[in-house]
Amino acid sequence: MPGEPQRYGPPGRTTGHGELAGIGLELFTQRLAGTGRVCGVQFRPGGFRPFAPDRPVSAWTGRRLPYGTAAEAAAALGPDDEDRRVAALDALLLARGPHPAPQARQAMELARRIRTDRTVRRVSALARDAGLPVRTLQRFFADWVGVPPKWVVLRHRLHDALERAGRPDGVDWAALAAELGYSDQAHLVRDFTATIGVSPAAYASSSATTAK
Repeated sequence: MPGEPQRYGPPGRTTGHGELAGIGLELFTQRLAGTGRVCGVQFRPGGFRPFAPDRPVSAWTGRRLPYGTAAEAAAALGPDDEDRRVAALDALLLARGPHPAPQARQAMELARRIRTDRTVRRVSALARDAGLPVRTLQRFFADWVGVPPKWVVLRHRLHDALERAGRPDGVDWAALAAELGYSDQAHLVRDFTATIGVSPAAYASSSATTAK
């Protein structure tokens, strides 16, 4: 639960636990206490479904669930050598017998385009370019990415807003909202504050102070 400390045991202990964390939809903090080690794998959009083909990726969104056995966790956490830990994580995942699927590559490509093409602002345009009806694209993202395509578009456009907010010459937030595809400035401010944790003005002020 957000805010509760994640506690670790004394140095040298190789017991632990595995966890599957879906895409987080809200801000959270995780306090760490004690001494220990964390190993993890971050999947590209579309990359996890082959390891759990029986359920849509949206089934894990916003959730953190136990994953694997204590023995598997110990095997991944125990080695002091990083290459051995990576090999243990690979073995843990490959033992699940992933089922390669062309949809995984398609999901990765669509997510890559949203990330790199700043002109992608509307789901309808993305669906048209992908040759899919909007509803089909929405179901596809739920199945393979875990969140709606609109959520992905807005998050990457917020990254654009973060870059602008850090500039020393200031930001015309109303113009930026229109440029990024928001309905109005208030919508951008609400989304920015909910995602980043502070208002655009506070973030810009903090960035200016840090730059000095």
